[in-house]
Amino acid sequence: MPVWHASVARLGKGRTLLFDELSSKHIAKGTRIAQLMLKGVGGEATRFRSNPSVHALHIQKPLTEDEIALLPDGWMEIPAVDEVGPRVTF
Repeated sequence: MPVWHASVARLGKGRTLLFDELSSKHIAKGTRIAQLMLKGVGGEATRFRSNPSVHALHIQKPLTEDEIALLPDGWMEIPAVDEVGPRVTF
């Protein structure tokens, strides 16, 4: 299933913070930003981090049937590649 995907990371003093260093406020703000990025597209959202956790939080939304209908012929026959790896919802 094709998905819309947004990833958000937090920049600290000269480096990107690891997910485990984020406060609940950082996570809430990052979630809001990712949701805004995907506003108006896709179906039900899933929020997750990678496992083991690294820098970003992620939101994915499956394309709707209407969005899939707009894809070029043959698109859905392309094998799916999930490069996110293991994930943990939170």
